[in-house]
Amino acid sequence: MRRDVLSCLTAVERTPEGYSATFTFGPELDVFSGHFPGYPLVPAVFLIEAVRCAAERATDGPLLIRRVADAKFTAEVGPGETVAVSAGLTGDWPAWKCDARLESDRGTVARIRLLLEKERSGRD
Repeated sequence: MRRDVLSCLTAVERTPEGYSATFTFGPELDVFSGHFPGYPLVPAVFLIEAVRCAAERATDGPLLIRRVADAKFTAEVGPGETVAVSAGLTGDWPAWKCDARLESDRGTVARIRLLLEKERSGRD
């Protein structure tokens, strides 16, 4: 899943509040064949993963999701749609609270709040 989500990342930029990013979920993604047959949708877990992947790029380090504090999905995202993520990051390294809003051409599609933590290697 991570590789699929990263393949959809088209831009990421650090902002004073956190970061912004865009993802385009191309119709060629394998996930669309099973979610749902005849009515393809981007799975909610892909949108959560998009928030994490963009945060990793913005902070220059691998991050783990320690907790999904809140996730509200208000519109469907289908094949070929572009989703813009704008997120605030608060806290101190190695942990942040991430409050993200995801939007498409149709408006807000999700609000996701995560607790992210630096991924520790075996050498830490």
